[in-house]
Amino acid sequence: MQTNPIPRLPLSRQLKLIATLPVAFFLMLVLHELGHTIFARLLGDQTAVFYLYRRFENGGFCIGCNIYNAEALSSSALLLVSLAGLLFTQLIAIGLLYLRRHAQNPSFLHQVTSIWLAVFVLDMPTQLLQIFQVDPARVNRLTNIDLVDTVYIIWQTTGFPVLLTRFVVLGLGVLYLTWVIREARKPQKTN
Repeated sequence: MQTNPIPRLPLSRQLKLIATLPVAFFLMLVLHELGHTIFARLLGDQTAVFYLYRRFENGGFCIGCNIYNAEALSSSALLLVSLAGLLFTQLIAIGLLYLRRHAQNPSFLHQVTSIWLAVFVLDMPTQLLQIFQVDPARVNRLTNIDLVDTVYIIWQTTGFPVLLTRFVVLGLGVLYLTWVIREARKPQKTN
């Protein structure tokens, strides 16, 4: 079986692609956090705000901060707000996947969308890993860690066991990531 070698890119193109990485990570972070704020406002918290950059009195700061009042939201609205950041990044990832499949290979657009797709999809495994780092039953409050809060809200509103909820969320995330990888490996559409 003969494989086609991956063509080597000129150094100038490699540098341009590498230069897009910080932009992709920044946009992923900002759009993720903006997703929380938009959903909080849509679902009833008119005080929800988003800051691109914010410095706190204690000397700390955040980039892409979303601030909303959890008490102003119903438990189902709070669940959607907790999932909204991840939902935003994954919808963008699916859009990038579509764009990548229709971009001419090896165009610069195809290469950039491939890199950005990886960055935006990376939000999902990062979130999935966090559900096993913090035990919602032990903390017994919202943590601002998206999927940990999702597990917490489900546990608090339904009594569904935390460990089982974690594994259900993990399973759904793995199924989604498997689908994305399968789609990304499909041959490109030709015009």
